[in-house]
Amino acid sequence: MAAAEALVALVAAFLPLSGEQVAALLGIVAVVTGERVVRKVKAS
Repeated sequence: MAAAEALVALVAAFLPLSGEQVAALLGIVAVVTGERVVRKVKAS
């Protein structure tokens, strides 16, 4: 899931976004990828 966060960070680096917008975008991706990890752990 870190690869997804890194990919979003790479794309965000080339977009005309403010620092706050980039932080919000990365926060959303972190929550989404974190939710997947939690679901996989609970399913085990």
